[in-house]
Amino acid sequence: MGYDHCIDRVDQDLAEALADVAPHGVSVYFDLVGDPTLTTVAQQLAIGGRVVLCGLIKDYTTAIITTMGPQHPGLWITKRATVSGLVVYDYEPQRAAFEQEFIPLAEAGDLVANEEMHEGLASAPDAFCRLMRGDNTGKVVVHVDS
Repeated sequence: MGYDHCIDRVDQDLAEALADVAPHGVSVYFDLVGDPTLTTVAQQLAIGGRVVLCGLIKDYTTAIITTMGPQHPGLWITKRATVSGLVVYDYEPQRAAFEQEFIPLAEAGDLVANEEMHEGLASAPDAFCRLMRGDNTGKVVVHVDS
């Protein structure tokens, strides 16, 4: 996938792995998971680290949101961290410019989507469960003939 390092947050000790690959701290963290991963990374931010909060997949299958994130604001203050939320709808005005640049690259094969394809509507429940368990890599797509 082109990364310098990859950490399996399920099968590895996340705090130890982060300390190994980022001994000077994490500069940028894009969070889609929530706790406990968010708190572990917050504890290892570099001075001036940036955190983008974009999702809480841990809570998508529960009736009550349980993710609280780091409990002590000192984690952000001592690292002089910038924490911001990202909602894709905020960028809707840029859609046309993005499509104009992105579509030719995708059509030329310069950008390749990492997709897990499933065929037929009957495969949708299993595909969704795989997505929620994190058993997939990339986007999960269910192809349904019209």
